[in-house]
Amino acid sequence: MFAKNRNREEVVAVGERYRKIDAALIIWEVTQTFRGPDGVPYAMLVNVNDRSQRKTVAQDALRRGIQYKRSN
Repeated sequence: MFAKNRNREEVVAVGERYRKIDAALIIWEVTQTFRGPDGVPYAMLVNVNDRSQRKTVAQDALRRGIQYKRSN
């Protein structure tokens, strides 16, 4: 479940896990959330099986569920 901030905007929470739709065997965990210099909220993800693999994704991309699906 997404946490909600004071503006009632859904935000991605640290510790949540996601799978990329086209690579369902790889699980990514949110390790950090932040607002970029462009004002966009981002999430830092780490591959739970290889913590050297990291990526930054816009929180909106995670919330939409088009490329990433929440993992239980």
